[in-house]
Amino acid sequence: MKFRTYGIVLSLFFALGLVFSFSVDASASHDDGTGKAAGDVDPTSKADVEAFLDHIIDFYNDVYTENMSNDAALNRELIIYGRQIRQEGVYKNSGEGSKEMYSIGLNENGVLTNHARYHKELLGHKFNPDASGSAVVNTIQALINDSGVGRKHCETYGDQGRVACAEKVDSNTGQVTVIAGLHHLENDTAFRGPECAGFMLDPSAEDVSKDPTDANLEAYVKGIIRVVQQHIGQVSGSVGLKNLELATLAAQGDMEAAGQLAQKIWQEIYENIGCFASRDFKHGNIYAFVMSADPENSTVFFNGNNFDLNGTNLELDDDQLPGNDKSIAGLFNRELAKAEEAGGVGSSAYVDYRWDNPETEADNITDWFETSSVPGTSCKRSYIEVADINVGARALSPNPSAVSEALYIFGSGTYPGDDVCASGDGDGSGDGDGSGDGDGSGDEGDDGCAIAGAGHMSQSALLNLLLIASVLFSVVFLRKRT
Repeated sequence: MKFRTYGIVLSLFFALGLVFSFSVDASASHDDGTGKAAGDVDPTSKADVEAFLDHIIDFYNDVYTENMSNDAALNRELIIYGRQIRQEGVYKNSGEGSKEMYSIGLNENGVLTNHARYHKELLGHKFNPDASGSAVVNTIQALINDSGVGRKHCETYGDQGRVACAEKVDSNTGQVTVIAGLHHLENDTAFRGPECAGFMLDPSAEDVSKDPTDANLEAYVKGIIRVVQQHIGQVSGSVGLKNLELATLAAQGDMEAAGQLAQKIWQEIYENIGCFASRDFKHGNIYAFVMSADPENSTVFFNGNNFDLNGTNLELDDDQLPGNDKSIAGLFNRELAKAEEAGGVGSSAYVDYRWDNPETEADNITDWFETSSVPGTSCKRSYIEVADINVGARALSPNPSAVSEALYIFGSGTYPGDDVCASGDGDGSGDGDGSGDGDGSGDEGDDGCAIAGAGHMSQSALLNLLLIASVLFSVVFLRKRT
């Protein structure tokens, strides 16, 4: 394998609590039949809702306790925890009317990290304490204010006398308020969407949907890369400047300060996470995906359509691909390796393979996650490009050489019809020449995040945070002096 890998600083945008890597082998269900299930809860009973919340918190604590000595196992189980919380059954009941029972998670900035009822629609929306006309805004505010780690608080709300309870948990990205028993309409004004200032693409996902040419697809992916690079650079600089004392301590070797600074950066980045799966970034069956540029794990960090993929690797097989390696990860890495031989760092390629078209139910493959299969049978043609997301941070730094490369694969695809996949050249690729300019100028449903990390961070991650903090210190301190 000639496709190069790098020992890089963990990306703040993707690695600090949003998603983690795990194989697609299904984990055993946590439920042992002893906790209060969603369908058994009387929404007007404080004791029932508290018991349901206990079941969710116990699940989280079990995952952490059982896997705290193994980073990979912990990260994998937390991802699966988030996925199970959103699935119909023990932790979610979509009963009619007053029987709806589920949970949500809010980070310290009030941004939704998990919503078992409206996850795909409201992920990344922010709690608005000043909302008018909301049926639940005062209830949510009281739950946030009066709950704590290991301390529940319950409120009775609405004309049906429902009860909602909350308790906080620690995570790598700060405390998360877990709320159970709260039910609201999707359009309740208590939650507002991200502002997405600067998150504009030309062409947009809608433009690609209307005119799905290779040229439009490639320009769309390059635009996504550009926005991510700029966003990371701007957030890192502004947070460092607002927290100069913390950045100074972190740069001097204070690991606790480095962790706190990283949490603040992540929380601000997360304010706009919803922008990457809406507006200019998603339309119809056009959406973005981002994955690791390390062929050894091929981790999906973000998929704008199917959140169940976030945190997995792409060892998903398209049985119609030629050769012995039928995995999408293998296909991507083979084509990028070829492109690298011709074009160097920043390589790109066009790849044709079978996948799920979100606008076509007939192509769905059931149990794809458990069987390590691709999720659908439609022919998809994707443009993928390797890019360094730290370009923006490097441009802001007075010492650019101190900002390490952080390489990721960005991509998106169209659905041109089965003839394109059937007429490939034998290696699963289309007619793209893989000759993207690589100048860096220029993510399918579950964010895998829910509640991430529980205060657990490896030594290597702390060292990465220290390096990040050192870079931020040089950016904000030296610029302030000059």
